[in-house]
Formats: sequence, structure tokens, C-alpha cells
Amino acid sequence: MRVLFLKGGFGNNLFQVAQTEPGDIINGYFLKKNWLGSMLGWSYHSTRQIEQLFPVVYQRPTFFQFILLSIIFIIRRAGGGIEQISFLGQQVLFGYFQDNLSKKGIHYVKSFFPPVESGSGIAMHYRGGDFLLIERGLTAEYYGEALRIIDAELSEIFVLTSSADDYFSNVNIQGCNLFQGTPMEDFDVIRASSRVICSNSTFCLWACLVSEKSLVILPKEYEIYAEFFSSTEII
Repeated sequence: MRVLFLKGGFGNNLFQVAQTEPGDIINGYFLKKNWLGSMLGWSYHSTRQIEQLFPVVYQRPTFFQFILLSIIFIIRRAGGGIEQISFLGQQVLFGYFQDNLSKKGIHYVKSFFPPVESGSGIAMHYRGGDFLLIERGLTAEYYGEALRIIDAELSEIFVLTSSADDYFSNVNIQGCNLFQGTPMEDFDVIRASSRVICSNSTFCLWACLVSEKSLVILPKEYEIYAEFFSSTEII
């Protein structure tokens, strides 16, 4: 029996589900407030999107599973790269798996999404929120260079962000369409767009991975995912 324990936000969850196969159990126990997460200071994210797509169960780990999870956790805290462990016929998966992506995994995740009508639109995503607080957002120079590469009328571009603020004051987006919908509406706008300026967000990355794109512009830190697209530019 294989059991995946989800953790993190929606984009992270998709990397995790990409490691599974039909018949595996997807357990969301650690996505909701629990004593272990509280003790470790974990942050919690909305589970609505992942529940809408996948057969997620919420089951407390068995004593045996807890032992296996503890082994993974201790080894990772010591610097090891372990994200899954097998013992006595049970396999537990508990990690982010961002270095283990495969075409097979992408295809499996994509099979859960309903079709979306593709268009010729252009989407530009900026991750705000917690990234603003820890100063991990991409620079104005990145977006300026990406807009130069796209070379399109600004009226054709949809800007998706959870934090409009005045971040783009140094980038000429006057005339762009600012779109602020629900997370899944944002996801579908990116899926439906033919060209995407991707942020350093796994949310945006996965919206591109589960749809067809004529061009995806990626930040340097996402260069390892370029092989999964037919056409990319790395900045």
C-alpha cells in the first residue's frame, strides 16, 4: 500500500500527486491544523482546490505510518534527501518532490483537470502574499525583460496577482488587464493562455504544465522544468 501525505500549498501538492498512481491513497491530514504541525510551526493553506480535483482523505496516520514519517522527517532535518520510505509492504511518501518531476507524473495530474478552452491570450503572473513578506518576489527587471520578449500590445496581457500594490510601478503595464479572481479562476486563465510570463510560483508553473503553450517565460530557478515545454525563454 502506498500512502502520500500532502503538505504545503496547491502547487506543492501537485508535485506530490505527480508521484502517485491510481490506487494510491492521498492523505490530507497534515493540510489541516493538527498537533504536530502546530508544534513545528507549520503554516496552513486552503484545501478547497485540491479537494475539488483529487480523492483526498483525511485520516490520522497509523502508529506504523507515524514511525515511517518520523524517520523521513529526522533524516531530512539531518540534511538527507529522503522523501519516501518502504517497510513491510507499506510505502509512505512525504516530501515536496520538486526534483522528481516526470512526463508521466504531469500527464497523470493533468487527467484530473476538466478541459479548458485555449485561446491566444497572454498571462503574466506575479506571486505576492507571503513572497512579499520574505522578499522572494521576482524583480521588476525580470518582468520588463519578459514583456520585451513577448512583444505584444499591453491590452492583450492579463496580469494575475494576489498583491497588486504598486509593485509594477517600475514596469510599464499601463493598459494591461488586471485580473483578480479566485485561485482556480486565476489558474484557468493561465491554462487558457497561449503565452505565459511565469512567476517563481509552483501554482503558475503547474497551470502551464497541465496545458499547451506556444511560449513559457521562466525565471532562472525554474530552468530545470524547461524540458517539459515546447518553447521557453529563461531569464
